[in-house]
Amino acid sequence: MKRETWRAFTKQFLLPSFEGGHVVGELVLVPSNEWLCRGFAVESSGFSAKRFTIDVFVLPLYVPVRHVHFTYGGRVGSLSGNADVWWDLSRPGWEERASNEAITEARNFFDAVNEPRDLANYISEKLGDRAQQDPREQEAIAYSRILSGESVEAIEALKRGRELADARDEEWAKGTSSRMGMVDDRLRRGLPAAIEVLDHWREENRQVLRLPAIAS
Repeated sequence: MKRETWRAFTKQFLLPSFEGGHVVGELVLVPSNEWLCRGFAVESSGFSAKRFTIDVFVLPLYVPVRHVHFTYGGRVGSLSGNADVWWDLSRPGWEERASNEAITEARNFFDAVNEPRDLANYISEKLGDRAQQDPREQEAIAYSRILSGESVEAIEALKRGRELADARDEEWAKGTSSRMGMVDDRLRRGLPAAIEVLDHWREENRQVLRLPAIAS
């Protein structure tokens, strides 16, 4: 799908259903909890330029990132436990069908993952083994628990995440372990000290991702 087609579609069919939503590049961002970025992105088929699907995602702004990823979310269809849904631009009425299905699934997903505590639960429950074996997921859980005021659970996730990261040789793992160690030190001084770090990363992420301030 061409960028101008996607932008025209979102402005006419998606944004009216999400008050305060706006387009940034090829992303549609929806107002959320101040710590989370929620949105939509289009994904074109590699087999046909006329076929596309829509990704719905939540991105924690308090975990350092360099680009938007769709780890927390999925394609329309899969979010409700079904097969991915693809639409064809050449078929009449694709706009109504795509928007209706995307809006319905997105609302349910956004309602279920509306704040950091929800995201921590989503990662633990939906990502299965990955949540237990990937230090990045433990990092996201830990920071989400901090923002939820759950210090004990956060410390446990930080410990698990650092153990997983320290068992790997990649540079990103070393950076992840270092971040979690610093947050752990701050958390042991108290929640406000740890939240101060997460707030700083949130503002950095907005600049890196070129995101405007998102209304809470």
